[in-house]
Amino acid sequence: VTDGLSDDWDRTLHDDAPDWTFDFEVGVEVPLDQLEDSSDQGIAKSWVPQVLWSLTDAIVPDRIDVKGRLGKFDSLTFELDPIEGLEALQTKRKTLGVLIGVPLIGDAVGSEAILVPRDEANTIWLITAKVLTPDEFDYALSVKGGERGVELGNAFIARGDRHQTWPNRRSIL
Repeated sequence: VTDGLSDDWDRTLHDDAPDWTFDFEVGVEVPLDQLEDSSDQGIAKSWVPQVLWSLTDAIVPDRIDVKGRLGKFDSLTFELDPIEGLEALQTKRKTLGVLIGVPLIGDAVGSEAILVPRDEANTIWLITAKVLTPDEFDYALSVKGGERGVELGNAFIARGDRHQTWPNRRSIL
C-alpha cells in the first residue's frame, strides 16, 4: 500500500503545492503463493512496490483527481511503463495496463473502502490496483468513458479474484 498520497503536500519539495491532498492510498494485493518470496524483504524486492511507484508517478505529476473521476466513471485505467517480473502482462507496446476501482469488499465497482473517516468530503479511500492482461487492457480502452473498466471489474468480482493481481493470471475475456 502506498503511504503518503493522503498526506499534505511537502512545500519544501513542491513550490506550487495545492491546498488539497489526494485523500487516498493505493494497494496491490497478491496471493502469497504467487510470489517467489513472500517475506517482507521478498515483497519489497518484488514487482509489487514497482506497480505502486509507477502508478503514483502516473497520478501525482498531473495531479489527477482520482476520487472525483472514480465518482464519475467508477473505474479508471492507466498505462504504465514495463515492470520486471510482469512481462507476461505487457501490452504490444511493452507497457502495463492497470485498472483501479475494483473494491476490496462489496459487489459494486467504484465502492472504495474508507480508511479514515473525516468529514464527508474528505475521507481517505483505499483504492486497489489490478494489473490487466493485454487483451483486458485493449478491451478497457476500446470505448471512451469507464464502462469497459466497470464491465471488467464486475467480471473480476463474479469470478472471485476481484482486485488481486499476479503475473500469470488468466484473462477474464
